[in-house]
Amino acid sequence: MPEDTIINSAGVSVPNVGVFFYDDGHGRILGSATGSINYETGKIDFTGPANAEFVITANYDSAHGGGANTTSTSENVITTVSARSCNSKINVPIEIVAFN
Repeated sequence: MPEDTIINSAGVSVPNVGVFFYDDGHGRILGSATGSINYETGKIDFTGPANAEFVITANYDSAHGGGANTTSTSENVITTVSARSCNSKINVPIEIVAFN
């Protein structure tokens, strides 16, 4: 299997995105393969490189952001909002929408 991360020309460790394909959250497979996934049935249909290996990485039971401050005078006050990609293999844009 190829490495998940590589060292780029600047000497920085970066995701090896050229070897991954991924679900975009809308049922589309993108990256080094193309296709679709049905979230209701679990059916996955894709076309990728010949003789490629297929390995699944899945994340579950994780928080998407924010944290409760139990040491303040007000319980359950959000003191910070953080975000990260739900995909641990590639970097993605994150959008935070806040309402007052």
